[in-house]
Parts: sequence; C-alpha cells; structure tokens
Amino acid sequence: MNLQKEPALSNPFFRIDVPKTAFLPLKIGSKDFYPEGLKIGSEIQRGQILAYARDDRELRLISPFDGIFDGIIEKKHPYYRRVNCIQITVLGGGEESAQQEELSRADADVDTLEEASAAFVSKENNSDKALENVEETEANVEPTVTDDDKKTEDTQANADNAAKSIEYDFTDMSLPEMSINQLVKMAKLAGITDEIDGTFLYEKLEIINDEKYTAIALSSLDSQPYISSGTAVLLKYMKEVCGGMQLLSNAMGGVSRHIIMYGEECSKKIDNTIGDIKVIKLTGNYPFTPTLPEKTFIMGIQAAKALYEACAEERLNFRQMITVSGSAVEHPQNIEAETGTPIIELIEHCSLKSKPGRIIVNDVMLGQAMSASSVVFPGLSAITVLSGKETRHATACIGCGRCVNICPQKIMPCYILRDYQNENINGADFRRSKKCIGCGLCSYVCPSGINLCKIVGKSANILYKAELYNKKMSTNGKGSSE
Repeated sequence: MNLQKEPALSNPFFRIDVPKTAFLPLKIGSKDFYPEGLKIGSEIQRGQILAYARDDRELRLISPFDGIFDGIIEKKHPYYRRVNCIQITVLGGGEESAQQEELSRADADVDTLEEASAAFVSKENNSDKALENVEETEANVEPTVTDDDKKTEDTQANADNAAKSIEYDFTDMSLPEMSINQLVKMAKLAGITDEIDGTFLYEKLEIINDEKYTAIALSSLDSQPYISSGTAVLLKYMKEVCGGMQLLSNAMGGVSRHIIMYGEECSKKIDNTIGDIKVIKLTGNYPFTPTLPEKTFIMGIQAAKALYEACAEERLNFRQMITVSGSAVEHPQNIEAETGTPIIELIEHCSLKSKPGRIIVNDVMLGQAMSASSVVFPGLSAITVLSGKETRHATACIGCGRCVNICPQKIMPCYILRDYQNENINGADFRRSKKCIGCGLCSYVCPSGINLCKIVGKSANILYKAELYNKKMSTNGKGSSE
C-alpha cells in the first residue's frame, strides 16, 4: 500500500495564537499531577509551577500562559477517556509579550520557583559552571521562557530556506558537556515528552546507563497518510534538532547518529547527510523496517529539539508541531500550538470542506478517536479529520482473506478473530497473535470495518496473562511440594 502525503507539508507553517481559555491535563503518560496553592480566581503567571507529580516533585506541570485560575474541569482524552484539567482564562491573547516573559518576577513565589528550577543554569555561566549547577539540588537561577520565532506564520520561501540550511555542518555548535544523569535531570525538569510513544523523555534516558547503545536514531517516520509534523520540525528547527541529538551522542561517548524519514517530498527537501548525521530515507510499502545498527536508541524529532532548548538555551518549550489534515480538512497545515489549546481552534483555522465523521489523534492506522472538545496534550503530533464517508461501522467478518494477504507477519487475523469470539485460547491460530507487530494493516483493509489489530492485540495480551498465571502456579506448586 503506497501512502501519499497530504499537502500539509507544502503549505506554510503556522503558529496559532494563545487560546482565550486553556485546559492543562493533569495526567501525562503514566504520571498523575496534583495542583498545589491554586485558588479559584487567583492569578497565574507564565512559567508558574501549577502541580507536581504524585511520586516525584522534580516533575512539575508549568503554565504556558498568563491568566486566571478557573478551577478543575474534566475533559475527554483519547487515551485515558477523561482526565482532570486545570482551566485557565488566558489574559491578553497576543503572544508576543508572553514570549518575552521570564519565570523570575517580582511578585512571583520566588522560593518555590527557585527550588523547582534548581537544575537550570543562567546564560551568563560558562559550561563548567553549568555542569556544577546541574549537579546541585538548589540554585538561584530561573529558566527563561522564550520562543525563538516572532512571526505567527512563515511563508513557503522561509520553509525552503530552512530546507537549504541542512547543508551546513552543525557539529561545531557550542554545547555544554553533560552526562546522561544530567540530561535525565534536565529532561525531567523541563517536562519533555517524547512524541513517539507519549512517555516522558527522562524515563527513556534513564535506561541508557543500563544498556550499551551504539547509535541514536531520530524518527521522522510520518508514514501514515496526511501526517508530516516530524518533517516540518526537522525543516524549521534543524539546528535545535541536531543539537539535541549531539548532546545525547556526546553523553553516550560519541555514538553514531541517524535520522529516519519517509516520503519523496521529504527526500527532496533533505540531503542524505547533515554534517556527520546519516539520513535514512525509506521508500516502498508500509510498514517500514529501517536498517539500523544493533542497540540503537530511538527518540522523537520534537523531543530532541526540546532537549537542546532546555540544556543549551535554558528555555522551556511549551509548543508542539501538529499536522492538521484529513479528507474533511480544506487547508491542511502544520501548526504550532501550546499545550492546553482546544483542538477545535486548530481545526477551525484549517477550515472544513465536508461534514466530519471522525477525528483521529496521531497515528491514522493505529490512533485513537478523539472528541472535538479535547485539547492539545503533550505528545500530540497529528489531528486527522475524516469525512463522514470514510467513517465505517463494523459488521460481521465475510471471510474475504484480505487481512491474511496483507499481514507482514502472516498470522491470519481473521482466524484469530474467530478463536477470540469462541474463546478458544488454545487454538493454533490464536497463539499466532503473539507475533503481531501492531502495524494496523489488517484493520485498514478490512471491508467489514473490524478493528482486527485491536482484537489481535487483546488476544496476545490474554496469552501473556495466561502464561504468567501458569508460571506462577507452577512456581507455587514446586514451593509447596518442597
């Protein structure tokens, strides 16, 4: 199945204004956040700490906005059904003044902010001093909250210029020398989320000390139809992306660096190498299996950019690039928006050309349906609005065998479905579910609209739990006999 890009990447990048009302989710990844010191009607400042993770006070929820605290409200979430959110009436509305605001204010809670921002260093410090400050648990500096872009919209000429900038060699950038532990601390304090899987970046970095990785790869595999946010970030923020990868490579002992991408349109804009970074361009049919060195650490493009900004520029990044597209969208576009912005504002900016049938978050093949009342959350990289004609309701399997023919693992999803419905977990077909790679092709081609990928995943989970139970019973049996 050949996947073609929508014209979102061909259109100008856009930075949407801050919303009138924002909703900051109190659940990110596996972490729940609990607000402290907030009273309804109280003033909130951009950069203010609003909540802490339950089990780790170094992990904070920081406000991207100046505004008024309106209370806690429940909002729909594509992965957690419903989550509590901090509701903020955003003051102003012009973002340029907000871009220049710093966390340190005369009327701010200085003690709290200083304690929470311990690992950040001031721009006046040299790299040696920076290393000392990162190791400290308390410091008297605050990270400056700024955004490097001052325009709300780039022309296509600017995008082309960004593409040309990849010819430069960024290996001579002035970067602080930091260890893995220091990068972990900075990623945690900055609250960086990896858009690949929605987990906090610091959690992924923590395992590097236990594993001997030989390479780093940034994934820009916008392989699904319509999506191009990863490539857009790469084009617009090439220096920051390469800088973040260089920081991590240095901390890992100078391992090789790679960027993985897909699509002819992307290949035309990006060279085969960026300095000493190898760009792996994939072609052909989905799903893709890039050839990478053994033990390669994979992270997202936007996560690498945020890591550079936190470590090299002492800045917090509240924005993320989101592709808004789909068959119901009139003007597909890559949009930068703050966390907490209602997604309806992004969709309205791009306009609808037909009645929407379904809104899908992130991966078109495997993504979850989301409500129009949802908000931008950390890790969101794409909003795909499908027309009503493309929305299907599941009917009974007709035994056509399309899922069997397209499955790269040849596990016969329709037969797994039959065993699943009959609760035949000992069937040979059912047991093949453990080989599923979760590409979603079976669901995509099913004329009955059955979410076969989900059924196969549930089947594999049933087998996994059964094996754990049998292992536990076997262990208990041995213990009792002794």
